[in-house]
Amino acid sequence: MHSKDKIIKATWNSFEATKDVVVKNITTAIRDGKIKVDPSSLQAIVSLLGASVEEGFQKSYNVFVREVDDALGDVEKKQHSPKDKKS
Repeated sequence: MHSKDKIIKATWNSFEATKDVVVKNITTAIRDGKIKVDPSSLQAIVSLLGASVEEGFQKSYNVFVREVDDALGDVEKKQHSPKDKKS
């Protein structure tokens, strides 16, 4: 797997972990009575939260990939640039 693909996969995993934490925290808050929600609405709320996190990733994906490409290009340029020679 290429470096770019590894970075994108790690970022997606981070979004998935974020989604899991948000769902857990909202579910706990509802269960503990900190937020009043009709129990029949819970699944819809959980689905909306998950879809929102995924949408956020998708909306930012193209810009993120360009930034990763730029960063990796900078690294590659530094690796291939001639070293300063001392006289």
